[in-house]
Amino acid sequence: YTGTGFIVLAIILVQAFVQEIEVPDEETVPAENKVKRRSPFSLPGSDFISSGIGGLGFAVFLMASAFAMLVTLEPQFNIRLHETAFAFSIAFATLSATQVALQYPIGRISDRWGRKPFVVAGLLIIAPAIAGLGFIHTTTQLIGLRLLQGIGTAAVAAPAFALAGDLSKRATQGRQLSVVTTGFGLGLALGPLIAGFLIPYGFEVPFLLGAALSVFGAWVVYRYVPETVERESGDRPSRRPFSQRK
Repeated sequence: YTGTGFIVLAIILVQAFVQEIEVPDEETVPAENKVKRRSPFSLPGSDFISSGIGGLGFAVFLMASAFAMLVTLEPQFNIRLHETAFAFSIAFATLSATQVALQYPIGRISDRWGRKPFVVAGLLIIAPAIAGLGFIHTTTQLIGLRLLQGIGTAAVAAPAFALAGDLSKRATQGRQLSVVTTGFGLGLALGPLIAGFLIPYGFEVPFLLGAALSVFGAWVVYRYVPETVERESGDRPSRRPFSQRK
């Protein structure tokens, strides 16, 4: 009943406060960023997926899978760390609390300094944080690594979605943004599944794989995703600020 109540409340809030906006046909994206590349992530019949959108979807997938990987491993952590379920819940929630605290300021800074560097840096922060989870021995270490992972998650989330909005075109905007949101949903679903499958091969195995994929994801974003924020005179952003997006 509680979950249903939250869903109904969310519907009411969206209806009351979220407004439709007109999106100009021509976005003020720098000319060099309008060059089309064939996305290495494209499927037949999905030409609307550019390299940038595909790369961001992959980055968000890795972020979400790293976030959710612990869900299926709570019993193993509780035994390994000699901790209670409540202690594990505190450690698990540390990531979300850190992300909530940093999401808005990182979004504002990315308006000024660019979105792509934050996505790359966030994935590189997530990599050692997730790798370290395979070698911890105390709840304090778990909390510390989840805090570090929360910093990386905050650096990826808002800039990635804002960048996807910048890169999407009006005619296919819904479909393009669905690539990124699908990446998030798949990460939440497959992260625990992959962790549960790999844990019999060694406690550290799923975390080392997650770290390696995060580094690879950082390279993919660096290589294939264009920047959309130009630093002009006075360091003013050329895009509509994150804080003014509705």
